[in-house]
Amino acid sequence: MGTIRRIAKNTAVLTSSEVLNKVLSLFLYIAIANYLKDSGYGKFSFIITILGFFQVIANFGLDKLTIREVSKCKEKTHEYVVSMLRFKFFLALLTYLILVIFINLTGKGPEVIYGVYLMGFSILFIGLSNTYMSIFNAHEKLEINAILLVFVKLIILGLTFLGIYLKVGLLYILSFFVIGEAIRTIIFHFLYKKHFKVSKVCKSSILSKKTLITAAPFAAIGFASLIYNHIDIVMLSLMKGDKPVGWYSAAYTLILGLMFIPRCYTLSIFPVLSRYAIDSNKMLNFAWHKSIKMLLAFALPISVGGYMLSERFINLFYSSGSYTHSSLALQILMIAIPWIFISAINMYLLYAANKQKEAIMVVLVSTAINIGLNFILIPKYSYLGAAWTTVVAEIINVCFFFWLISHLLKFNYRDIKSVLKVVISSAALGLFIYMFISLPLILIIVLGVAIYTILLLLMRYLNEEEFKIIREVFSRKAK
Repeated sequence: MGTIRRIAKNTAVLTSSEVLNKVLSLFLYIAIANYLKDSGYGKFSFIITILGFFQVIANFGLDKLTIREVSKCKEKTHEYVVSMLRFKFFLALLTYLILVIFINLTGKGPEVIYGVYLMGFSILFIGLSNTYMSIFNAHEKLEINAILLVFVKLIILGLTFLGIYLKVGLLYILSFFVIGEAIRTIIFHFLYKKHFKVSKVCKSSILSKKTLITAAPFAAIGFASLIYNHIDIVMLSLMKGDKPVGWYSAAYTLILGLMFIPRCYTLSIFPVLSRYAIDSNKMLNFAWHKSIKMLLAFALPISVGGYMLSERFINLFYSSGSYTHSSLALQILMIAIPWIFISAINMYLLYAANKQKEAIMVVLVSTAINIGLNFILIPKYSYLGAAWTTVVAEIINVCFFFWLISHLLKFNYRDIKSVLKVVISSAALGLFIYMFISLPLILIIVLGVAIYTILLLLMRYLNEEEFKIIREVFSRKAK
């Protein structure tokens, strides 16, 4: 149960920080969206998305490789840090040059081009700080990453609200993000020196041709995943302009606000999955099945509730009349939530099992399907076509991953059948919302959560083994 306690602690730390960080991010992006309006927010979203693509190139899959390898051999921590920082500095400079060339070929206006120039500096800061973050993750000191993540987000939020008060332009808003990342890098450097033994001289390099070849699939998966998740914004911007991007991004921002649930769980369990992949296939199988079961228990009711209350959520968060078109996009995107949650744990399972080469084939096929559907649907249906593409692509992605994992693990069909209990409870939740849709939103949410939880308990969705795990979690908190 020591491992379970460690997972529980890390999950609790990550959940708390991710919830707070996502709340802060939600306020931040909603404030920016309401301030810049649909067209300005479309430009902002395009710039952030483009930077995300090039950040993956600058990272080259080294963060996940660092977590996996350092968690197996903690004695080589400093060697990894020195080697990764040197290599990432070189990659950041090269990536920035490619970024400058690329953005000038898109035909975008001066404001977008200068915004990309400015945000490009964050590539270096994010690359360096993520190396330190990977080390703390590998050593399961997640509370440090969590606190710093929230602290920096508060700085960016404060600067942004000051900028809105002063009525600054888009470029100033973007500069606040660069400042935040620079501060994060500096603090991480000092925290690393405080918590780990640092050699004054480190001539050896852990990086080699073999290491880079090993990291390449991580980079390819990361880049393909980013294209898979965000190519719709780029294609919308190039095909339909800034306003549809603003409408779509407003809805997608709320979806991203929910991603703390699978993210905090997968990050906390990844080092443990990496060890299970070496030591115990049985425990790896156990952890994966329970993860699917638990994540679906959150995903399905969120999907049902969000689908039925999409218009009210848009009206709640976006006071500007610029985003009335976003409610239908949000409704469609809510269908994808369960599939997104499942994909998250599937990907990390394959990372842990050193099956990234197989995983990349699935991601590449799904990405090709995604791009193809966007080419077909966006010209005719605009941002709604992008939303439906996301749903279809997520379903296909999960099917491919399940096929791949079936060759690695033995499916526990008893756990799969128990998912029907979540479906029934979620259907009951949907019926309740339909019957009492006129109630205040907060009351619908509170009563809906209560009804859903009671139904799961009555149907005994959690077995004795899972209750034992929960008691272990609470016993740790009590201590």
